[in-house]
Parts: sequence; structure tokens; C-alpha cells
Amino acid sequence: MTTPSANRLCVSFWTIAALALIWNGMGIMNMIMQMDPLKLAAYPASHRALIETQPAWAKGMVMLSVIGGALGGLLLLLRKRLAIYAFLISLLGAIAAMIHTLGSGIEFSVFEIALTVVLPVVLVVFWTWHSNSAARKGQIS
Repeated sequence: MTTPSANRLCVSFWTIAALALIWNGMGIMNMIMQMDPLKLAAYPASHRALIETQPAWAKGMVMLSVIGGALGGLLLLLRKRLAIYAFLISLLGAIAAMIHTLGSGIEFSVFEIALTVVLPVVLVVFWTWHSNSAARKGQIS
């Protein structure tokens, strides 16, 4: 017998899904801002150099990562199993973008590497795990 409380989800489920959507939504906004030369001029020199020398495939991987992550967050909020696949696509894009960034030869501080390279990959691994865990528990379908 299923009770109404059995179908309720923890606040953490909704918080994680909302944060995935917000984080990746900010990533999409960042991609859009990079297209404006005036806004790009406000970026730190190392980030500007990376963006200005980034090949099309690397830009595509960044786009794949943030759009996949935003879609994953939205699908998780809608309690859809497809969130797992959206996060996996996001992870593929994040890893490819990370490889390009680290191989670009541009000098980054440890903080910049942690914030712009490592953190996005760690987050999308967590979101993928979380959505997979929610599917196993029957919280998403």
C-alpha cells in the first residue's frame, strides 16, 4: 500500500535539482556574455586568452556541458529519468572542455583551475550520481 508520504521527496532532492538548473543556467548566460566583446573585456586575462583562442570543437563541448546540465536539472525537477542521460552528456562535454583548458598552455592560478575546471566536472559527476540514485529509489521515472 502506498501512502501519500511515500511519494514525497526530501528537500535535498529539490535543492540539488534546482542548483543544477541554476548553475548550468548561469553557464549558458556566461556563454552568451562571451559573445559580447565589451563584456569579454571585463574577464580576467587568462580567461579572455582561453576564450579567444578556443577552437570551435572546445566551444561546442562547453555548450554541450552547460546545455546538457541545464536540461538535466530541469528534467530532474520534472522527475524524469532522462535527467541521467542529460547529465552524462554534460559530463562528456565538461571532460572534453577540461582537457582542452588544461592543455591550452595558458597559465591559470590554482584557484582558477579549481573553480573553472575541476568544480564543474565534480558537480556534474555528483548530479549524474544523484539522478541515478533517485531512479534506483523510484523517485524519478
